[in-house]
Amino acid sequence: MISLGRLLLIAAAAWCGGLAWFIGDAVQPSPPPPQADGIVVLTGDADRVETALALLAQGRGRLLLISGAGPRYGFDELARRYQRDQAALALGKLQTRVTLGRDAVSTWGNAAEFAAWAGRDHISSAIVVTSYYHMRRALLEIGRTAPEVKLSAVKVPASPRIEPDDWRKLIEDYNKYLLALLGLSRFSPGHRAA
Repeated sequence: MISLGRLLLIAAAAWCGGLAWFIGDAVQPSPPPPQADGIVVLTGDADRVETALALLAQGRGRLLLISGAGPRYGFDELARRYQRDQAALALGKLQTRVTLGRDAVSTWGNAAEFAAWAGRDHISSAIVVTSYYHMRRALLEIGRTAPEVKLSAVKVPASPRIEPDDWRKLIEDYNKYLLALLGLSRFSPGHRAA
């Protein structure tokens, strides 16, 4: 019979090994995404929305879902944030191709919002844009809610370098990823109250 101490040591080693894999995967740069029907960006850290809008302007997808935009986030705010990019002049033409998802407050909620949008707009392939440390969990959750949609990833930043402040985010998201693997994320709040 295995002692409790030995069992805890095995669990700690497995957790550390998994974290090493998770970090190694997170810092790998994303290859250029293939052409897709749609692009979904999960709001949060800086440059996510700007990256997704640039992909839309480049014609990498025909439609864009900004998931988790919240009730106060409008297209005018989007335009102000995007002014830093040279493609800002094309933003007015892009407006009709952008959907602001207002309900999601978690990655599980983003996935549910994506599945509804993908079904409504006949999306069979999509580029997922989110932070590098969040990508593995985002792909897992979205893949579960829309298994028929082919997903590709664009991490932000494209070639991440781990800074001291990033360790906390990596460890937190790794633990959330483990919970998502176990199917426990669906019990967290995923949508705003109507």
